Amino acid sequence: MDGGALSSRDASVAQIARAQVVAQVRRRRPHTSGVYAVGFSAGSNCLVRYAGETGRACSVDAAVSVANGFDLQHGVQFIERRAPLLDRCGRRGAEQMVRLRGLAPVRTSFNPAHPLRMITIKLLNIFKNSAPDIAAASPAAVELKDVKKVRTLRQLDHAVTAKLYQLPDVEAYYRDSSCISVIPNVAVPLLCLNAIDDPLIDRNLSRMAVDFAAVNEHVLSVLTSHGGHLGWVSGWRRQWMCGAIAEWLVAVHDALRARDEPFVSRDKRSASEELHEGDAATCAA
Repeated sequence: MDGGALSSRDASVAQIARAQVVAQVRRRRPHTSGVYAVGFSAGSNCLVRYAGETGRACSVDAAVSVANGFDLQHGVQFIERRAPLLDRCGRRGAEQMVRLRGLAPVRTSFNPAHPLRMITIKLLNIFKNSAPDIAAASPAAVELKDVKKVRTLRQLDHAVTAKLYQLPDVEAYYRDSSCISVIPNVAVPLLCLNAIDDPLIDRNLSRMAVDFAAVNEHVLSVLTSHGGHLGWVSGWRRQWMCGAIAEWLVAVHDALRARDEPFVSRDKRSASEELHEGDAATCAA
């Protein structure tokens, strides 16, 4: 990627990286009529944080936030409190999969890895395999003995993430990385989709998007009673959220084009085809 090397010593490294991603998209597609970003789960917090920090200088024309917890400190505390319930759900799901696939007899002592522990292991693997340059930039920041003791997300952020950003503690990392404080500064169209029954996000956090929309004209909140975490199932193995997001982006695309080119007549192509010609930058969880 163009733009020079990134250093973990820069507290705004994530913001710079996102801006570079969008700039790269625009360079590769110089005639695109719009760049739109969709963030899911933790990725949605990163996206909204970027949009709020950059305000009117935001590189994307519109953004969609799906299953955003908004406040990392509160969110991690909520997950930790629900860990026993999530553990039971994970165990039942694993047992059912074993039984349905006939992989092995179901035993009462069957005890799969804790779901949160599995997430932590995945993040540790990402750190070890995908970020050797970041580790090399701060060789003394992360102690291997501390990493080996990691059992929770908070411990991982304390042992690895906060130290890479040279922050005093994990609370400072959560505060500086949460999007809750910068949403009032968002100046591009932003759709926030949340569900009250999301098992990973406190319903009070999910409701925050409604309050944000009340004070920021750029924010549209959609809060559903059901939907789970990235669910919103409609029929067998179908999700209605994908169609809803696409429809909203098409509407925003048409509105922005009409604003910028009020006297240019539309050709026979549909708005969906025009949107397809644009580029969408997706922030993965």
